[in-house]
Amino acid sequence: MNEWTIIGIVTLSSVLFAIGGTGFKFCRRFIMPVILAGGAFLLGISWWKCFFALFLIIGACHLGYGELHPLWRKVLTVLALGLCLLPLASGINGLLTLITPIVFGIGYYLSRKINWITWKLIELSAGFSMGVVVVLLVFLTK
Repeated sequence: MNEWTIIGIVTLSSVLFAIGGTGFKFCRRFIMPVILAGGAFLLGISWWKCFFALFLIIGACHLGYGELHPLWRKVLTVLALGLCLLPLASGINGLLTLITPIVFGIGYYLSRKINWITWKLIELSAGFSMGVVVVLLVFLTK
């Protein structure tokens, strides 16, 4: 069961984040947070931490980072996508939540400089990193 839950968390978060960038925003804003928080719960994180994380993830996924948004809002969004996972962490393991902002921030920057790096690749990597961070936090906090 744990192996399938891990595979589901990482795979679905990757795909749902990317789908959410194509127009189906509800996939990234609502379904992906349920997968991340629900998966953490199934892997043993307490329900109240998962519940708190769920609402933070939903909030972070509602922040915009498109062309119409100013730089400060893009930076806020990039940071929020990682920090929303903090309720699932304990102690120094919370530093793992910086993985997603680093991956997404570097990807965002590179997508502006290198034409062959597409948005789908960046969105997949951001969703993937969020899923991996959730799994790592689960196993490092047990």
